[in-house]
Amino acid sequence: MKRAKQAAAVLLCAVMTAASALPALAAPQGVTSYRDTIGSATANIVSITMQEGRTGQVVTAGDSVVRDDTAANLIAKQQGTGDQTVAAINGGFFNAYYAAGKEQSFPGNCPQIYNTVIKEGKVVNAGGYKPVLGFGADGKPMIDKVGFHTMIRLGNGFSVGTWGVNYLYDDPEATMLFTDEMTLPVGVPASSTMVFIKDGAVQKITGGGSLTVPAGWDVLVYNSAVAVTEQGHNRFPQVGESALIYYDAEPRNKANTALWNNMHTVIGGGSILLLDGWVVTDQNPEFTEGKQQPNVVAQRSFVAVTYSGNLLLGTANASFDQIAAYLKANGVKDAMAMDGGASSMLYVEGDGYLTKAGRRLASILTIVDRAPGGAQPQVVRPAGVDTPQVNDDGATPSTWAKADVERAISMGLVPENMQEQYRWGITRGEFCALAVRFLQQASGKKLWELTDGKTMPTFSDTTDGNILGCAALGIVQGRGNGTFDPEGRITRAEAAVVLTNAARALGENTAAPAHTFGDSSAIPAWAAESVNYVAETGVMQGDGKNFNPGSGYTREQAIKTVVTLLDALR
Repeated sequence: MKRAKQAAAVLLCAVMTAASALPALAAPQGVTSYRDTIGSATANIVSITMQEGRTGQVVTAGDSVVRDDTAANLIAKQQGTGDQTVAAINGGFFNAYYAAGKEQSFPGNCPQIYNTVIKEGKVVNAGGYKPVLGFGADGKPMIDKVGFHTMIRLGNGFSVGTWGVNYLYDDPEATMLFTDEMTLPVGVPASSTMVFIKDGAVQKITGGGSLTVPAGWDVLVYNSAVAVTEQGHNRFPQVGESALIYYDAEPRNKANTALWNNMHTVIGGGSILLLDGWVVTDQNPEFTEGKQQPNVVAQRSFVAVTYSGNLLLGTANASFDQIAAYLKANGVKDAMAMDGGASSMLYVEGDGYLTKAGRRLASILTIVDRAPGGAQPQVVRPAGVDTPQVNDDGATPSTWAKADVERAISMGLVPENMQEQYRWGITRGEFCALAVRFLQQASGKKLWELTDGKTMPTFSDTTDGNILGCAALGIVQGRGNGTFDPEGRITRAEAAVVLTNAARALGENTAAPAHTFGDSSAIPAWAAESVNYVAETGVMQGDGKNFNPGSGYTREQAIKTVVTLLDALR
């Protein structure tokens, strides 16, 4: 680690000794392009000093999340803003394999962006908990795994949480936000309710149907079941009521929560490579395709932040393991991959294209010097919305969970990639991994034995064996549209259902008397029996008064309840 920190100062001062410099025509100040070897192939790398006035900006094709364009047009679009383009690299994943010769439609046939995108403090695409690169209003870059939970604070004092921005879910419990960056019609279920928001207020409310978002508007969609629940609790928005849209950031490093809650620009990518100077290429359970595995050599793009707060952009025909090892040895603190293959693109003002894209792109990340005298970005969290100040990244369990977590680890119940950051919100995929360990421990059987004879489902966004096994056993379900959302967060109500279904899969009788909580009326009907069971067995008990069914669920809470359930069944 010491060697890496010392190398950081050297890396951005000049071209590395082992690298061959590219001929510079008129490279901007503090920008150096060079070639080096990663693995056994030549890599193109750009070192960028993040001096005052320099920052990152995302360019999306057609100001849309469902369009694509040539890299040249996207760069030209940025250059037309008045800011000086320093460098550019391709963005994150998108549907590059749609049928270009047919009429585009969402979500089936269009270049839909899959990764997180925040532009000028506005979330224009988000869903799940993923690796991201962000730039604050001061231009400071940061990389981490972060979940961006888009919220709408209503005039009635209630905040509505959404499952995603510009993603369509058909689950009856889903809430979604569509922005005017969704430039194709959306087929919202007829049973849903659409709330149209403009200028910070609810302007109209309609039933579901074909939705085309007008310019300058946002549309909050309540699917059928959640609409009924919110109306029953007098929390449903009304025309004329204020509606403040913001996001709550949930980073891996909780000490940086306030910074992530005020990001000017954010772009998501692929696998995380380095965190805090450690190689973490094995901690990407959401990327299940064979070509995304750490040791597979392929064309890659990557972004990195050094200990001194400067940037590296690069492309290489190498594995994630090889790229991470190279970056670690050369002073990088945090790094992640972007899209790869034919999407790989790297551009430097003056030098031109170091790597040319082999296809049209949905988004790019540009590094720019802001125009002199221009308005400086001021990303401020909206008034009336609390900014969490957290100074503990949860590297060790909380005192109340410590004994159970340690016992669970000793029993082999906790996967290695979950033996840290215990106060992270647990993902749906991670909960399935815990559930499988629990099932095997309780039954003495392997997962394949438990699922023998069962129909194995398929999901378009994961091939994880733990998830498929849990789905085959009826323990979990997908989000709809053939997706599972493995990186999505689960609520306490959902956790209660998973735990109860896991017990039921082992042949347990999960019938239980009704338990009354202060917020029993807020517990969804589909979770009521499960809440009764986990309360009766002492697996989940709430805060002593309320069950808090809609609250998040952390890793340490999940681990403790799995151990408690195992004890209850023995």
